[in-house]
Amino acid sequence: MSGPLPAPESRPMGRRKFLSVAFAGGLILAGLRLGEYDRLLDPLVGWPRLPDRRPQRSRFFTTLVPSRLVDYYRRATGRRPRFESVLDRMLELPFQGYRFGVPVSAAEDPNGFRQPDTVINAAIGRGKEVYLSVGLKLPGYPEFYPPRGMELPRFGPFRPSPAEEERIFRAVETILNRYGRVGSWVFVENEALDPVMYDGLFRYLHPDYLVSICRHVRRLLAPDQLLVLTTFVPSAWFLRLLDQLRETVPWRFLARWAVGPWWMFPSRRTLYDEADLLGLHLYKKVVQPTIWGEFPVNAEHPRDYNTLDILRVEMQRRAKGVIISELQGSPWEPDVWAKFHADYRFSFTPDDIADLVRVVLDHGITQVGMWDVDFWLAADAAGDPSWLKAGVDVIGRYSEPPRPSAKAGHQPPAMGTTSI
Repeated sequence: MSGPLPAPESRPMGRRKFLSVAFAGGLILAGLRLGEYDRLLDPLVGWPRLPDRRPQRSRFFTTLVPSRLVDYYRRATGRRPRFESVLDRMLELPFQGYRFGVPVSAAEDPNGFRQPDTVINAAIGRGKEVYLSVGLKLPGYPEFYPPRGMELPRFGPFRPSPAEEERIFRAVETILNRYGRVGSWVFVENEALDPVMYDGLFRYLHPDYLVSICRHVRRLLAPDQLLVLTTFVPSAWFLRLLDQLRETVPWRFLARWAVGPWWMFPSRRTLYDEADLLGLHLYKKVVQPTIWGEFPVNAEHPRDYNTLDILRVEMQRRAKGVIISELQGSPWEPDVWAKFHADYRFSFTPDDIADLVRVVLDHGITQVGMWDVDFWLAADAAGDPSWLKAGVDVIGRYSEPPRPSAKAGHQPPAMGTTSI
């Protein structure tokens, strides 16, 4: 007679199985979070309870990227313009302020402030506010603007060494000492925690570095100035699902410890805690290139904009606010200028500009930064005024009356002008 069967030998869970379980658990929790947000927020979006208290007017600003302004004009017309001429056209538009990035290298180059002086003097001479953007990551391609000799990784977060951090802080301090009172907001590290995912990169900034530079910048601000951090707002359902995944406990554990600190997709909690204002970047229709061709990513339903409310609530819990720092204003897809010259029918049209502004107002956000205004000007110079007309009409229809500017009398020391 045989004895009792031996108990099966228990095997420890392997690394691959553990990671798969943690990822699956995070994905399920993300789906539950997203479903609950949609259930709670859809009635507010579809049937506002207090329509008479929803804002009807906004304060508009835009972003000025000199290289982009010139390059778009060249691609549209085939001619390279004088920078001062296209700058004048941009500053004539009815915006109340301009976000403008000054790279770290400007503080280290003997002539590095020539172009920033030109832009800032021209803007405040017209009574406009200038919202400085400082740090390594600024608006506009290629996004990362490290100073000469500073190497950045292709993958994962960049965390400067103590010597590199000191170099960055010293340059930012020089920039803010020169220009720091020209606007009521200062932007720090554009989309710091959102990876750059083109040109073979998956690169973003380490949250610990972001905390350090924010605290350094905050010491340099005037009492009435606010520190702004920015983030991309997903709209399509699968992007919203992944966006919720980054906030779940299993994913935060998995990203920081199990996979390794170099491959984090960090939570936005650092942004909530360090910013006075959170700037949101909202796009309605984007066409992404893939190995299978072009893939449209569109916001098609009211719930696709629920992330706006999620982020606004997170900031309100901390007695802070949100603004829109980038609102799509032109087609966002591959080979846009080749398609423009071929009379291609873009998915994003001039009529979508007004639709997006109404979405933002419906969600209670009244500070709106238009993106791609340089496309409007370039298209107009190439013979298509529809984008510029639609954009200016929207600004005129929804703008608050201009406020008197206390900054208009301030003139930073000029170092001459430059043309690019």
